[in-house]
Amino acid sequence: MLGFVAIVLALTPYFLETKRTKPIHYAFSYDEEFGCRGVPFLIDYLKKNNFEADACVVGEPTDMRVVTGHKGRTGWAVHVHGKPIHSSAALMGTSCNAIEYASQIIAKIRGIALDIKKNGKKHTGFNECPFACMTTSMINGGNAVNTVPEHCNFHFSTRDCGKL
Repeated sequence: MLGFVAIVLALTPYFLETKRTKPIHYAFSYDEEFGCRGVPFLIDYLKKNNFEADACVVGEPTDMRVVTGHKGRTGWAVHVHGKPIHSSAALMGTSCNAIEYASQIIAKIRGIALDIKKNGKKHTGFNECPFACMTTSMINGGNAVNTVPEHCNFHFSTRDCGKL
């Protein structure tokens, strides 16, 4: 992102010399790596000021290549609640292992992801990975090695190709 900002600012003298019928506006956000926390403030500002533009150039870490699309991300946090017991009685039918059930859900997510890769729509605008993706990215569960886990949390997300 900083490279993009530097390039845009370095082009300012060129923009000032170019004949235009409309102004050029710069808008920069912050915290892209940690949830794009600056973007909502930018969007609110643009809405409050009824800002419209004929075009928008977004700086994104793309090896400084021009791109015409971005795989949008949708994510979910999943909490699996089991029934704990001492691990010495794990198979007595009186407990429910949250990690084991979460792992079954995660395996299903992986199966869906592989099916999308094999049978889903291919998007020619995304050369390196032309299909939508699903992945599990974080998992946490259990509280001791000698108990059946009561809790397991995991995150998974989709990256669809949207429209180019």
